[in-house]
Amino acid sequence: MRFEKFTDSMQKSLSNAKSLDSGRDHTGIESFHILASLLQEPSNTSLLQQAGANLMTLQQKIEQALTDAPTITNPTGD
Repeated sequence: MRFEKFTDSMQKSLSNAKSLDSGRDHTGIESFHILASLLQEPSNTSLLQQAGANLMTLQQKIEQALTDAPTITNPTGD
């Protein structure tokens, strides 16, 4: 995968996902890191709301996934 082929917006989102991963000592970037990063952009949340998504529930589930994710100091996720 060539990072420079992504749009500037997607590059920023992936960079933010990596920062989120590192900041929580997770073992690697997962889909929920990317989704959490994408939800920081108002245009993305607006699109999801128009599609009928429940953003509060989605954000709660993402936060739970972030909390439950394995960490470098806790590799099993327990």
